[in-house]
Amino acid sequence: MAMLKYTFDDTANPELAGKSVLLDTEELRLEEAEDLEKVTGKPVNAVFKEFQQDRASGIRAFVWLATRRNGYNIKYSELSFNIVKTIMTILPEAEEDEAAPVDPLDHPETDPVSAPT
Repeated sequence: MAMLKYTFDDTANPELAGKSVLLDTEELRLEEAEDLEKVTGKPVNAVFKEFQQDRASGIRAFVWLATRRNGYNIKYSELSFNIVKTIMTILPEAEEDEAAPVDPLDHPETDPVSAPT
């Protein structure tokens, strides 16, 4: 999967209304998996499968996890948002070239020291 961004409408929990949270679906820490199992009562692999299948229980679990990762302390049972009006965006992965620092000497035409005067 990828990095997901959930943007909530005004009917979500007051602390989430109009805000966005990020969810890295390629990372799940052990303590997060244990928390998901506690709040759902299901094995984490079943919860993840439900999330991949766009089932409401899986979406709730992973959006709840995203809110926790983004600093919100909302009880699982109290998480509320309009599933139709909440916008889920798949963020593009940064390519290695974009993430690497640029050395100005590799591009003398833009390096103020190397540029002809």
